[in-house]
Formats: sequence, C-alpha cells, structure tokens
Amino acid sequence: MTHKTLALLGKNAQHVLAFRGSLIRAAQANGHRVIALTSPASARSRQRLSQASVEHFDTPLSGGKVSPLRDLQFQATVTEILKVQRVDALLAYNPKCVAFGPIAARRAGVKKVAALLTGLGFAFTGNTLARRFIRMFSTRLYRRSLAVCDTVFFQNQIDCDELAALGVLVNVRNDRVRVIAGSGVDLEHFTAQPVPVRTHFLMISRPLKDKGVAEFAQACKMVRARHPEIRCTLICAWDDNPSSFTRADIARWVREGCFEALDEVEDVRPHLQACTTFILPSYREGTSKVVLEAMAIGRAIIATDAIGCRDPIEVNVNGLLVATHNATELATAMLELANDPTRNSAMGAAGRRIAQEKYNARPIDSEILRVLDLS
Repeated sequence: MTHKTLALLGKNAQHVLAFRGSLIRAAQANGHRVIALTSPASARSRQRLSQASVEHFDTPLSGGKVSPLRDLQFQATVTEILKVQRVDALLAYNPKCVAFGPIAARRAGVKKVAALLTGLGFAFTGNTLARRFIRMFSTRLYRRSLAVCDTVFFQNQIDCDELAALGVLVNVRNDRVRVIAGSGVDLEHFTAQPVPVRTHFLMISRPLKDKGVAEFAQACKMVRARHPEIRCTLICAWDDNPSSFTRADIARWVREGCFEALDEVEDVRPHLQACTTFILPSYREGTSKVVLEAMAIGRAIIATDAIGCRDPIEVNVNGLLVATHNATELATAMLELANDPTRNSAMGAAGRRIAQEKYNARPIDSEILRVLDLS
C-alpha cells in the first residue's frame, strides 16, 4: 500500500482526538500519516496530538462570526499548508471548515476531498434576523464548497434533506452523498461499566443556549428541590460561539444549587462512569458523539425529541425523549428514572447493545477511509 497523508480540518485542536480519534488510529494502522489543521492550539493540545503521532498546524479560524476578510485568509492559509504538506486526502468538518476547506483543498491539488456535516450549526437553529442572514450566507458557501467534494457525509437524514431543499446539493451527485451513523463510538475504548448506586445526572456540552443548558439548570433545580441527595453535573467545553452562556451564568446556577460545574476534561470516561443517566436537552444535533459514548459505557439517556437527538434513542428501551425548551418535562423524566434505578440500569444495558449494533466506529471509519482512497 502507498503511504499517504490525511488532513483533518476542524475548529478546535482539543477536540481532534475526542471526535476523530478512532478514525486517526484506523488511518495510521493502514500506514498513513495524519495531520490536523485547527484554530491556534494550546501547548497541552499540541502535546496530546504529538503523543498520538498527529502533526498540528494552526490556522486563523474564527468561529461564530461572519468576517469575509478573515475567512478568505483562513482559506488561503489552509491551501498553503495542504500544498506544502503534500496532502493526499482531506476531511473537513465543523461549519466554517466545510464552507472553505474543500475549495482550499482543490486549489492545493488534494486528490480526495470529503466533507462531514456534524450538524448544521448556529445558523440553522433559531429564526432571528441575524441567524437568517448567517443561514443565507452559509447556504451559498455550502453550495459552492460541497460541489467540489468527492463525498459529502451527513450524520442524519434530515440535515441532508434540509440542505437539498435549500438547493445546496444541486451540484452534488446522489452517489456522492452518504448518511452515516454519526461519528460512531470506539467500543474498545468505551467499555460497559457498572451503574453507580447514587443517582447522578450528567450533561457534557458547550454551554450554548441551543444545547439546552438553561433547561438542564432549571430541571436540576426542580429535581434537587425534591431530592437534594441527587447529584447533577455540567461539564463545559468553552468556545467563542455567540450563543454561549458566560462563566458568570454558569457560576450563578452553581450558587443556586442546580448543578456542579467543571471545565472541559481530556477524558470523559471517568465522568460517564460516575453518572447514572446522561442528559442531552439540545435543540438540534448531527448525532451527538458523547451520547454514543454514554450508551457504550452503559448509561440510560434522556434526550430531546429533536433532529439528531432522537436518533440513537429507542423510547423506553435505552432512554426517554422530552420536548425541547421544556425544563418541567425534563425534570419529570429525570425523576422517573431516579425513582426506578432498576429500570434505569436496564436502559443502560440496552444502550450498550444498541451502540454495538448500530454505532460501532469501525465500519464508519472504514467507509470514510475507503472514499478517501486510504483503505
């Protein structure tokens, strides 16, 4: 096999291994070199990537804002890095990377280019004037960038259908569009673990309004008013999204006794193992990777009945679904499982089985590598 170079183009260096780790290991097992291009990385992120034999390159990526001059600078920088590093294949993910990365790759002479739509992002949730403007701008950029891709991956069918209805896929042949089961989960890395005795609800998320953080805080407050012994924890992955709550907002909820709060952790496994139930109150997702990880560890899920959130949930089998924007309904579901730990544990075991049957990362990674000619 000819050894090639795969470039991963994403937003945050600290998320490369968490979200693309199994893909990286699969590419490296095939003898290929992997590099990562993200916004400027911390020294710790660089060290962790280096330990995983992944070379890192900074780009001037600014998330959550429309800045044509900076975006063009980002595209030019990506083109130069890909050209100098003689990249053979590119996988772009995260909205701005999908909007600008494929064209940068073609200009650099990259032979195989794929985009992974991990959700439609900030622009496609909500209907304010600002979001409608960003949605219109994003739609035009996507139409241009996806047209040059060899393959476009979606993590749920509705995202695919929505972009098709907007005309984004008009220049993308049907055989170049694939819907995959999220990013999958590494079942050897995330193994089934016993459920703790003490009820503990966990949410891991960027602290965005659209992720349902406020509803989680309100629901936890209701639950703990009735059962103060119950633990609730929010782990925050901070970034520059304009929809983010502030650290002061999170601190206020902590003072009010809603939940404990932690900053982003490098390894989510100990925290998933310590919870009894995982909570996803988001308004929209691609397919949440951390939900799949919680399922693989054997935890029941309470998620919203929303695009990309409902997909991994078989109601009353491995979890419960609640309405978006509804803290009371979320609290009711939390209390329902807190009051029936046997049922909660059975749901967790069912989640592990569903993760094994539908969300194993191996075939998903193999499909991505195949279309990038890296298998």
